[in-house]
Amino acid sequence: MTGRPLVRAFEGARGLAALLVALFHFGLAEPPIVRVRAGYLFVDLFFVLSGFLICAAYAGKLDRPASLPSFLVRRIGRLLPLMLVATLAYLLLANVAMLAHQRLDGAAGAGWFTIRPPLSEWLATLTMTHSLGLFDHVIMNYATWSISTEFYAYIAFAALCLLLRGPARLAGFAVMAVLAYGVSIWASVHVRGCLAGGGCMDLTFDYGYWRCLAGFFLGATLSEVRIRGPARARSQGRRLALGQAASLAALLVMFLLVARVPAAALAAPLLFGLLLLSIRADAGPLARLFGAAPLQLLGRYSYSIYLMHPVILLGWNAGRRYAEGSLARLAFLAGYVALVLVVSRWTFRWVEDPMRRRFNRFAARRFGTRAAAEPSAAGAQ
Repeated sequence: MTGRPLVRAFEGARGLAALLVALFHFGLAEPPIVRVRAGYLFVDLFFVLSGFLICAAYAGKLDRPASLPSFLVRRIGRLLPLMLVATLAYLLLANVAMLAHQRLDGAAGAGWFTIRPPLSEWLATLTMTHSLGLFDHVIMNYATWSISTEFYAYIAFAALCLLLRGPARLAGFAVMAVLAYGVSIWASVHVRGCLAGGGCMDLTFDYGYWRCLAGFFLGATLSEVRIRGPARARSQGRRLALGQAASLAALLVMFLLVARVPAAALAAPLLFGLLLLSIRADAGPLARLFGAAPLQLLGRYSYSIYLMHPVILLGWNAGRRYAEGSLARLAFLAGYVALVLVVSRWTFRWVEDPMRRRFNRFAARRFGTRAAAEPSAAGAQ
């Protein structure tokens, strides 16, 4: 079964975003070794990109209720297996670290203390509902909150595809994007108080679903927009280069401003949408940069990078206090990145890719070939 042609620029952008999220969480520890200011915003790029690609792959094929089961099976196969492995690995390593700490502190006589999540957290994780406002905190592997919201964004997308056609569908996508974006801004400003304390758009366990819907349906709306370029190739090339330079400059300005003007972060989904529009043709200088081999490799392993880096940080941060001096700190950072890539390659090869293929084969056998093929660069982050 052949998927849609791979947009190399999208793959590279997703890979770079996954690495920057991993570096953002690495820089939160003390003492900080690297700072990726407001790196949490790169999750919004995942959401916009996912909506763009899922819409391109499935909008024309989710035309009747019979097409829904195959779509959902494929989406579950894309998200759930690696998420469960990453969650179990996180809990296992957290317990190992806790027991080792208690042993070093001589606390064994008082009884061992371990992390044992309640049944409600396990059930919510298995059903991917754990970031739909059910809890007052991020549970277990903290990176999985976005996977929960994205799966139910898929369901909302499928429902609109089944209910609406033609211009009405595009309008439905746009209305969902505007509504969810408005709720996200309200929650950031009035619930979280981000204008004073920072962290605008940093919505996870509580309003994370609205944040996801905003980015996802913005991407879906942009995916449906058809843009006609100039007739002459030279003119089109200049237009692409200018558009890519402008979108990249706007993003850089946002990240530079966000420390002093927290409200700047509220523009993240919109600016990431403009970035994707500028590189969607897979042409132009920025698209070529994202198409470079190292970023393509990151893109291939991006989902594993995103879910496995919290597991690695649990163990790796134990050695942070020994990284004294510039060279030692640089080596400590390089070791973290290398380990993230090695582990992500392993989980992609042995968990993510084979399980995705198995679920796809099951969907094809059980529901036939009428369902859409797996988009080459779709999925979470």
